[in-house]
Order: sequence, then C-alpha cells, then structure tokens
Amino acid sequence: LWACGAIMGELFTANPIFPGSSETDQLHKVCSLLGSPTHQTWPFGVSRAKQLKFTFPSFKSNRISEIIPKCPPAVQLLQALLRYDPRRRVTAGQALRYPFFQVGADLPVEKKGGEEMLANSLESDVLRPPATPASHDGKAHRRRFGSTTLQDAQGPVLASMVLNTRYKPMMP
Repeated sequence: LWACGAIMGELFTANPIFPGSSETDQLHKVCSLLGSPTHQTWPFGVSRAKQLKFTFPSFKSNRISEIIPKCPPAVQLLQALLRYDPRRRVTAGQALRYPFFQVGADLPVEKKGGEEMLANSLESDVLRPPATPASHDGKAHRRRFGSTTLQDAQGPVLASMVLNTRYKPMMP
C-alpha cells in the first residue's frame, strides 16, 4: 500500500513525490517529505540501519499537508498509507473506510489553464451518480463491506469491482 500512497500523491501533485535518482537520493526524498524514521515510527528499520552503519538523513517533520494543502481527507489517508513501519500502515480494507473515499465528499477545485480540473464531485456530470438501479423487489442494490454499506456511483457493477466479486445482474 506504500505504492498506492506514492501514486496518490503523484496524482494530487502531477509530479512524483519521491523523484530520487539513486537509492540514497530516494531515501533522502522520502525522509524530506515524511520526516526521518525514529524508533517510535519504525523500530525495525532504525535498528537495521544501525546494524548496517547507515544513517538516515535528518528531517524533523511530516510535510504531506504542504504538498496537498486543500484536502485534509487526502492528507489523512496519505499519512496512513505512507507509514514507514508496514505493520502500522493501513490495510486496503482500512484505507477504503477513510473519509477520502466517502461518496459525495467535497474535493478541492484546482485551476490549470483556466479550466477546472476537479470540481465538487456532486456538481460534475462525470462524477454524479446515476439513479441507483432497483432490483426486482424494488430495493436498491447494496453490498456489505465490513461495517459499511456500499452503494456506489455506478450501481452494482462498480461495487463488485471494488469488492473484487463478480456482478451477477438480477433478472426482472
């Protein structure tokens, strides 16, 4: 899920967030954005680095909110995805429950070349959910995902993709 966080950061910034040219440069870029790992944030990594006589570059703070200043739900999710310690990093199921993935959440408006790249998700024709298809008994198609009921923007087809299941249309 680290890679998902890196890709998400790139999608928000339109640039790689860790554009290293070598392993050492890559570590420098990671530490400069996330802050240097400590015994609290990554005990195994720091211990292993000491055994290898490696010193992480010294950076104090987490700067994710600086690269994505107008979307606190994205910052919260990125911080959870980009944790040094894989045991403390969120799972895919946990990540899907973050506020960032809430249908109808307001997203920041970015202007590039005078055009809005991303508008409020409910005002966009592309992102506006169509009327939810009804099943043969008149109830909206819903699928349980953990403790969250998932009724998605494209009806049961997208829900089945998110849940990694096969969509079987109901015959009227």
